Amino acid sequence: AQDHGGRSDELGDLDRFLAVLTADERAIMILSYACGLSHREIGDATGMPVGTVKSIIFRGKEKIRQSFDIEHHQYG
Repeated sequence: AQDHGGRSDELGDLDRFLAVLTADERAIMILSYACGLSHREIGDATGMPVGTVKSIIFRGKEKIRQSFDIEHHQYG
């Protein structure tokens, strides 16, 4: 395997993390973390209440932490 530097490893981790999420969770996590949208902006874009967006993000982070045994503050 070729080494393309840290970036490709990081992307591989991201793919592995996102793979444990449902399609909805994955989409919302990407909007939040990759696109930098606020909870309100995600709610407007998806038609979901802000509270639902927050709980999906929280649940998604918990799933990733549990699946990969990540310490709480390692990735935010």
